[in-house]
Amino acid sequence: MTLPLSFASLLESNRARFNAKFAEARHFKPKLSPEAFKHHLQFTLAPIVEAVHQHDADTANAVADALYDLSLDLVGQELLGPDSRYPLLVEGWQTLLPRVPRFIIEAPRAFVGAVTNALYNLSTTRGARPREWLDIMHRAAGLCQEAALFLKVGQIAAWRAGLAHYRPEALALATQLASTSPVLARLALNLPTANTKTAPLITVLLNRLNADPWYRPDAPPTAPRLTIVARVGAFRGFGGLFVAPPLVFPADEHFIVTDGQGSWLLTADCFGATWHRTTAQPVETKQGAPFAINRKGEVSVNSKPTTHFPELADASSSAANPTTLAVTTALSHAVYLVALASA
Repeated sequence: MTLPLSFASLLESNRARFNAKFAEARHFKPKLSPEAFKHHLQFTLAPIVEAVHQHDADTANAVADALYDLSLDLVGQELLGPDSRYPLLVEGWQTLLPRVPRFIIEAPRAFVGAVTNALYNLSTTRGARPREWLDIMHRAAGLCQEAALFLKVGQIAAWRAGLAHYRPEALALATQLASTSPVLARLALNLPTANTKTAPLITVLLNRLNADPWYRPDAPPTAPRLTIVARVGAFRGFGGLFVAPPLVFPADEHFIVTDGQGSWLLTADCFGATWHRTTAQPVETKQGAPFAINRKGEVSVNSKPTTHFPELADASSSAANPTTLAVTTALSHAVYLVALASA
C-alpha cells in the first residue's frame, strides 16, 4: 500500500517543515522510530486525511498539520503505530475517525484528542471494555449531526463500558439526551431500540439507573436478592493495586480502600469499577446503611433474613452505603461488593 496521492502530495510539498518537526520530536522521544512513524502515516493517518479531503478539500491541509503533530506525540509514546501497547486505540484511529471527517474539521486536535483519550482510559482501566465503546461509537457516527453530540454519546458510552466514576455526569447527559433523542440515549446506553409497545420508556430506565447502581436494564426482570455483585482489586504482583490484604472504609456513596502503603477511592456499579489515588478520609454515609454482616459471613439488609457467604466469614473490615456492602478478608487482596440485584 502506498500513500494516497493527495496526502503524499501534501507531505511532499511540506517536506522540509514535516522533517524538521519529526527531528525535533525524536530528540525528546527516543522511541519515535522512522519506520514506526512511516507505518502510522501510511495505514492510520492517511485514510483520515483522505476522508477529510473528500468531505472538504480546503480543510485537509490544516487537519493533516494538526494530526501530524498529535501523531508525533502518540507514536513517540508507543500509543499509536505498529508497536502500540493498546491495539484498540489504533483501531479507533483506523476505523472510527475516517467515518467522521465532518467532526474532525470542526476542531481537529480537540476532537481527535477526545476520542483518543476515551480509548486510552478504557484500555488502561482494568475490567473496562474498549471494544464495547468502539462498537457503540461506530453506530453513533451515522446518527449524530454535530461533534458535541457525538462526544456526549461517547461519555455516556464510556460509563456503560466500565468507567464507573463517569456515572453521575453520564446519567445527567443521558437524561438530557432522552428528552431530545431517545434513540441516541438508548444507543449510548447500549440498549436495544424500543420497537415494541411493551418496551420500557427510556425515562423509566434512567430513573431506575439513577436510583440503583446495580440495576441492569438488560437483565431479566427477576426479583432482586442479596448477592456478591463484584469482586474487585488484586495483589500488585498479579497486576492489581495492593501489596497486602486491604481494609475498606465508607466514603459517602463510595469507598476508601487502603493496604497500609496507599489509599484509593473505589467507585463501582453494575457496569464496572474504577480506582483513584486519594488522601481523603473516610466519611460515613448521610442516609445510614441498611446492611449488616456477622463473623460467619451472614449478611442481612433492612433486617430481613440473612444470606450466607462463606467467603466473607471472619471479615477483616466492612463498610456500607445505602445500596452496597463492601467487605475485605485477611486471606484475599480483593474487595467483595454485596448488593440486592437481579440474578
